[in-house]
Amino acid sequence: MYSINYLQEYLLIIFSSYIGILFCALICMYISSKSKNALTALIAPVALLFGTSTVIGMFSGRGLMLISSLLPSKLMEISSTLKLMEISSTLKLFNMYTFGSKSIDLLPVLFILYVVLSVALIPAIYRDYSRKEIF
Repeated sequence: MYSINYLQEYLLIIFSSYIGILFCALICMYISSKSKNALTALIAPVALLFGTSTVIGMFSGRGLMLISSLLPSKLMEISSTLKLMEISSTLKLFNMYTFGSKSIDLLPVLFILYVVLSVALIPAIYRDYSRKEIF
């Protein structure tokens, strides 16, 4: 499906992992600012981001698999996602998303989704932390 060389795949892995880790860190900071508890701030993002993929993996269904393909853990394992997309295109199982009259593949959707969510979380985190006092 994607005709890329090793350098392009390496850069894609680095960039997508950076976006995924940045989003996970921002979620952790946001939960920390809202809960005011360190333990909740550490456990909740792990359960939210990675526990959901485990739970969804136990159940089968087209809707659940569609949701699990949009989790940030897919950004951090982009090389296996690329291989999975190649296998699914050979088997005629397409992982496309349709918005209006445009059909978009999984990778651009993941990049756009998590960049927009990360940029949207930054002002909310700043607003919460600017109200707090540091002792």
